[in-house]
Amino acid sequence: MDTQLQELISRLDEHIENYQKHTHTGADNTQQITGQAWNVLAQASLSSAATSITTHVFTPKKVLRIEIYINGKSSSTPENLTFNGDVGNNYFYHVTGDNTSTTSVPLSNTNNSNDIHSIVNVVNLQTNNKQFNYTTSLQSGSIAGSGSVVSGVGVYGNITDQINKVKVASSTTETFAAGSFINVLGHD
Repeated sequence: MDTQLQELISRLDEHIENYQKHTHTGADNTQQITGQAWNVLAQASLSSAATSITTHVFTPKKVLRIEIYINGKSSSTPENLTFNGDVGNNYFYHVTGDNTSTTSVPLSNTNNSNDIHSIVNVVNLQTNNKQFNYTTSLQSGSIAGSGSVVSGVGVYGNITDQINKVKVASSTTETFAAGSFINVLGHD
């Protein structure tokens, strides 16, 4: 495992530990409410350039947090998010306007060659559409370069199965660089 990924996992473990220690009292100030423990459900990373990153099939949870990092691209392409291997017209997303009956969700909402970091929060109830929100930061790869943020909401229209697999792919043959990864956390 490369050093960057080990450092990221270490920081993530620290955040999870701090979250689990966090408590509040209920409305009547008597019942203690504790943080929900996040479990690592899946991790996938690229050891060499590839056109997509896919997690293994994991045991689904009611709430998912998906972290995606694309460490550079071979050329300008969006990063298309799909679930459970489904590439049918079962996705809806809204960034600057409604996009209905799409086959994926473009995390940066544009063709670009930037590095990206996305956080996707999903309510993953089996008999409901899967609602999610996401934030993607884009950076040109240079400290002197430009950056931007894309925030969006979406729905995966599957009321039969929970999400148990995540894939991010380029739109054609462009590749994501080695070191790109997906981490999936979840809890019930």
